[in-house]
Amino acid sequence: MAKFFKHILDQFDESQLEASFADFSEIIPKDFPYQLRDIKTSIIGPGEWPYHTEKNPELYVVLSGQIIYTVDGIEYVLNAGDGILMEVGDSHNTVVKEYATSLLINFQEN
Repeated sequence: MAKFFKHILDQFDESQLEASFADFSEIIPKDFPYQLRDIKTSIIGPGEWPYHTEKNPELYVVLSGQIIYTVDGIEYVLNAGDGILMEVGDSHNTVVKEYATSLLINFQEN
């Protein structure tokens, strides 16, 4: 089941968000059974993306604007600073009503 994080960015100062990929990996809990694969920043225009499931966990963090995720029938409205962790098998879609910027952190099996 997806995990919603309100104001996840409040946990980090700006220097941590600009850190290298290797430095960012230290933020992830040691007992998390996956490793970082990559980190992407996206500017997303208005639209809707269809339901799909994840083969690996993904952490989405909204940097600006608003993104609506519906996960297994539950709607999560994420504003700047909020995040959501999609677990393996979570069925979700995405709706963006106006432009938004997000950070996508992809994981893979260890």
